[in-house]
Amino acid sequence: KETNEYLETSYNSIECLNYGEKLGADEMGKIIDIASKDGAIDHTEIRELTKIILKLKPEEVDASMQQKFHHILKKVKTQFA
Repeated sequence: KETNEYLETSYNSIECLNYGEKLGADEMGKIIDIASKDGAIDHTEIRELTKIILKLKPEEVDASMQQKFHHILKKVKTQFA
């Protein structure tokens, strides 16, 4: 599980960011869906999601993306509480 999802998540985010595209809420949602495909988000996936989020510029984060971040944060907090 870890290797395949890690590679898929990384590939999708790098592909988008390398072409100078903005990472929108839809793309972020797809990346989050990949990370949580098996119903849980492990530490490796959290690390990769953090790397992706840290590459975003504040002006690129709209309300829809903030909602995605809130959703993933809630899921991670619930999972590791």
